[in-house]
Amino acid sequence: MSKWNPLNWVFAKSVELEHAIQATGELIDFVVEAADSEGKSEGPKAFKMVAYTGEPVRQWWLDEPVVVDLQGMQIDKKSRPMLRDHRTDQIVGHSTKIENTGKELLIEGIVSSATEHGREVRDLAKDKFPWQASIGAPIRKLEFIGEGTTVVVNGREFTGPIYVARQTILKETSFVALGADDNTSAKVAAQQLLEGSDPMFEAWLKANGFDEKTLTDAGRKVLKAQFDAEFAGKGGDNSNGNVAVPPAVKAAGTDGASLGIDDEIKAGRQRRAAEARRVGAIQALAEKYPRAGAEIFAKAIEEDWTAEKCELEAMRADRPHAPAVHTGGLNAKITAGSVEFALAMSYGMDEKVAAKSLSKEDCDKGSDKAVRGMSLHALMDCVIAASGGHFVGNRKSKDFIEAAFTAENRIQAASGYSTMSMAGVLGNLANKSLLAAYESQEIVHPEIVKFYSHNDFKPQTRYRVTTMGGLKKLGPGGEPASIGLKEASYSSKLETEAAYIALTRQMMIDDDLGVFLDLAARLGILSAIKVEETVFITFLANLATFFTSGNKNYISGASTVLDMVGLAKGVETFANQVDENNKPILVSPKILLCGTNNKVAADDLYKGDKVDATTTADHGKIVRNPHVGLYKPVATPYLNNTALLTDNGDAITGQTQTGWGLFASPQTMPVIGVATLNGKRTPTIESAQMEFQSLGMKWAAFLDFGVGMEDKRGAVWSKGAA
Repeated sequence: MSKWNPLNWVFAKSVELEHAIQATGELIDFVVEAADSEGKSEGPKAFKMVAYTGEPVRQWWLDEPVVVDLQGMQIDKKSRPMLRDHRTDQIVGHSTKIENTGKELLIEGIVSSATEHGREVRDLAKDKFPWQASIGAPIRKLEFIGEGTTVVVNGREFTGPIYVARQTILKETSFVALGADDNTSAKVAAQQLLEGSDPMFEAWLKANGFDEKTLTDAGRKVLKAQFDAEFAGKGGDNSNGNVAVPPAVKAAGTDGASLGIDDEIKAGRQRRAAEARRVGAIQALAEKYPRAGAEIFAKAIEEDWTAEKCELEAMRADRPHAPAVHTGGLNAKITAGSVEFALAMSYGMDEKVAAKSLSKEDCDKGSDKAVRGMSLHALMDCVIAASGGHFVGNRKSKDFIEAAFTAENRIQAASGYSTMSMAGVLGNLANKSLLAAYESQEIVHPEIVKFYSHNDFKPQTRYRVTTMGGLKKLGPGGEPASIGLKEASYSSKLETEAAYIALTRQMMIDDDLGVFLDLAARLGILSAIKVEETVFITFLANLATFFTSGNKNYISGASTVLDMVGLAKGVETFANQVDENNKPILVSPKILLCGTNNKVAADDLYKGDKVDATTTADHGKIVRNPHVGLYKPVATPYLNNTALLTDNGDAITGQTQTGWGLFASPQTMPVIGVATLNGKRTPTIESAQMEFQSLGMKWAAFLDFGVGMEDKRGAVWSKGAA
């Protein structure tokens, strides 16, 4: 199974199985039947049990525990067989009621007096024997949850590595003798399973192509020993106390979705072979690096290190006084942070931007005159040295690039990006270049939108609660009037915008990091434009239905052009809006939104103390401007510039040469909402992918956001014309 990938994404896989899982529950009560005429009782006849508690259990044919998802359990009939130890030839009785609560499985039923095992269960119960319960349920769908990943099943939270049986069929339930915590008994029972005639051994023989009837005693003895050895490593001593009872296995090949026992045995052999190769490689490294010390190699075997990680640690220990990395004459060991700062300064990045997230010590080392002019090739040399290697030869050759990639892979396998790494250093530089370019864009949507944070990509609805009713005069002996609540809802859903930037083989040969950083900066610019464009395309697409006379937030006519008179009419219309109680909203506009063709007029109305109101043939009439300093102008070409097109090359719907609007503060009464993932408003370059086949590296940049219209009372729109 995969435990990690370079992008730290969740690894999960689903497979279809025919194995039947055994999961232990507990007996709640036996109901003793009434005494007969002679005063004797045959013992308990009815029972109640928790057939499955909803907790994980271990199965011998799986490497990790498995929990049965009760939401996906199919129960074909309400009456199911009650067996002993999951054997169809040991019938105890049958169920009369099965209840799946989604958290546990409850069963009630009858213990038969007509079978030997039914009578024995009753007799032992009469003597207070502590019977336990165990379900037998073939699995139709099994899902693996990777290490560190959390999943909620049966109302409880479990952390991987763990399997979840998503789809099962309840076939039978058994009385079993083992207690949930009786590990000693579990060992004894597991050993008993391996003695004498055993259906699991018979199934194992059949799956491996042997006919038990034709085996000689000597041949059967050899195969039995091999079977015992394999089963002993399969978890016969279950940590949950459940006996590793052999599953009812459907022969492989009879169903395309099934996984037969022979496949599992083969997989087990492959796992053991892989482990043998890993241990052998580590033992070979112990001979190669004798000064590293035996403890490192013992730890590598114990903690499941790869041979690559072990070799890197061994090299470090074998060379405790490895020479310092020298670049450009700097006679000191270079850190990843100092290299990052030196590269940023070499390629003209602003010093404050370059220093973000770095320590003062790293910045001081990276500013040393000896490393000024730090280059991409110098970074590759540092990575090779950090892995314990050394390259002599042409820095523009394929061999040099291959050596740097090999060193990078070793470092990532051992410690990810925490040490000297091309992926880490270049990814950080690309992020800084991208963010600086993003923040340099003169976007205006933050002036008119309210930002929200979502924690996933599911559609989300926000509610704004308003009151209905109000204070009324209280008469003699009267009761106060009640008020009601009314909800207004606004929905939004996140979408992901993504792109890749690459450090190509040509850039590496040419020692040209500048082109790569220019690509990252361009990506930042495009990200800023993308959000801005989405906001105004959404706004214009809703303009005709959002602003109407019926909504009392729309004005038109010759007197609504953007001048002193038109603006006054817009302010009046805004103030005349009412809430659900037909009361004034008591909110004032703060923003004047217009196209770039009206920006000068908007600026004059905001800044000018006096304006030219009328003219005659001889002179103009100057009057005081009542709007000065009140409505901050925000101009955007998306309102009026018809040369702008959508990503599909289409004209933008709803553009206007005359329209303008007054907006309240988005924090008070938002007209437009922008939601981002976990509050992250800027794009992020998240990870690096090594592609030695093409001798290049890729970084993915992501921006997750969604835009939606909200409160109609938060703005008034003017047609600005008749």
